[in-house]
Amino acid sequence: MQTGNDDRGDDSPEVRDILAVVLDALYDLNRHRDANTLSQAIVSIIARIVPCESVMFARIEPAIRSFTLSSWPPDRFASVHHTDAVRLHVQHHPLVAHFSTRRDARSWSLHDFVPRPVFQRTPLYQTLYRPVGIEFQLAMLVPFPDRAPRVVALNRSDAPFSDADRHMLELLWPHLTQVVRTLRAAGRKNGVRDPEGSSGGRAVLMLDRAGKVELCTEQARIWLTRYCTTACRGGRSGACPNRSGPGSPKRLVIKRYSCAVVAGSAESSG
Repeated sequence: MQTGNDDRGDDSPEVRDILAVVLDALYDLNRHRDANTLSQAIVSIIARIVPCESVMFARIEPAIRSFTLSSWPPDRFASVHHTDAVRLHVQHHPLVAHFSTRRDARSWSLHDFVPRPVFQRTPLYQTLYRPVGIEFQLAMLVPFPDRAPRVVALNRSDAPFSDADRHMLELLWPHLTQVVRTLRAAGRKNGVRDPEGSSGGRAVLMLDRAGKVELCTEQARIWLTRYCTTACRGGRSGACPNRSGPGSPKRLVIKRYSCAVVAGSAESSG
């Protein structure tokens, strides 16, 4: 931020305090090394950066009616019945449908997809959200390589989230990617499973004929972000350029179909 003729930026005590809080939180996130407590660490750290009344980290698998929840404060949603939570979210939460087809790294407000008065008439709001004081929600996918979506959701009762709140949450995405990657590498080295039960899986990137991304799995996003020096352009068959290193894929094989480009599994070099 800049003010007047001072081109050195805003060096006010308030800005320095905010920066100190953010850097301290990011330090704690990136030094986290316990896969079993990762989700709890994520919600508590996010609450320090973006003002909110509660944070949820949810893993939802509708096909097997599985719902895993970590929250800040820890006992905030202790009374929530997981079976009801899965059913009501699948039926009435607009972001469940969105994240099932598009795994983007953006943060979304609940009311980006449905007007507030309309959502307030749903059983999800009346049964779950209103009793615990959730009126405004900001959500973003947490990057994991398997197909079970993990979503972090920030909640408030009295004020909508600002564009600055959205931007701050989105800035956390690469740091979340890094801590998940670090824990997965440590787990493989020590012969334990990946964090939060992730199991790897195929990397899939789907484009329409115009080249617009229709689907990008977390494994594909992680590989592309980490190893590709340039984007694979035009949907041409071939190998995506990659940086070599321990655990890096030897080739990211791109196969072209009539309506999509799919990046398949890659052979590991380490």
